[in-house]
Amino acid sequence: MTHDDRPFQMTISLDVLQHLGIGLYSNIPAVLSELVANAWDADASRVRIDFDHQTPSIRIRDDGHGMSLHDINSKFLTVGYKRRLQHAETPDGRTVMGRKGIGKLAAFSIADTVDVHTSDGESVHAFRMNTRDIEEAARTGGNYFPEPIDCLVEESDRGTLIRLTDLRKRPSWAADHLRRRLARRFSVIGEKHGFDVSIDGDPITLDDRDYFNDMEFIWYFGDPADDWDFSRAPSGDGAGVLPNVVPILPPNGGPPVEHAIRGFIGT
Repeated sequence: MTHDDRPFQMTISLDVLQHLGIGLYSNIPAVLSELVANAWDADASRVRIDFDHQTPSIRIRDDGHGMSLHDINSKFLTVGYKRRLQHAETPDGRTVMGRKGIGKLAAFSIADTVDVHTSDGESVHAFRMNTRDIEEAARTGGNYFPEPIDCLVEESDRGTLIRLTDLRKRPSWAADHLRRRLARRFSVIGEKHGFDVSIDGDPITLDDRDYFNDMEFIWYFGDPADDWDFSRAPSGDGAGVLPNVVPILPPNGGPPVEHAIRGFIGT
């Protein structure tokens, strides 16, 4: 088989696969959180997560920059590629979330087969990765060549679609837990930051954080934030206000610098 027949290439050790892939996470929400972070780093404005309970399978679709063949091999299929060390910000000026360069392996914690379809607006590429084949390549010390497949993304429809099949864990309970997990982890979700995430067509909102149900007391730093719904938060004697400007000593010495704080503490 020629190089043209095997355009995608990954080099990985069996130890890395076991510890940073298959053994990295133990639940579906943790894995999908990593893929949502990748979508943020790709400057996506929309991320759709869909569960198919019949197959079962999970689809994660974003409208980010997508990947060229060079991007796939030099970044996505390069285990340990640390984007944050190369660029602290994305092309659109976002702070990069990805840190360890292993998020793409997280999918193998919950799925044995991972299909990736992507378009960078100029070309389309798609490939399939399988745990058994990767393990075999790692055992023999050779490179792993993901299987090219037909791309489900149009060239003009820029972004990336990841489909997880042969799931190790059934997703029957995951959607509700995932909604709360993503809402709490990603403060950037919502219109304010231009980052909309939906699960089975239902957008995630700040209310999905579900902070207030069991809260007895709450203290605000200054006035309550206007982009939160505090109707279910404690009120009256259960609510208080803290100073929202605090002096902080610079790490290199010098006089304190005042910083504004916005948010709340609840118990």
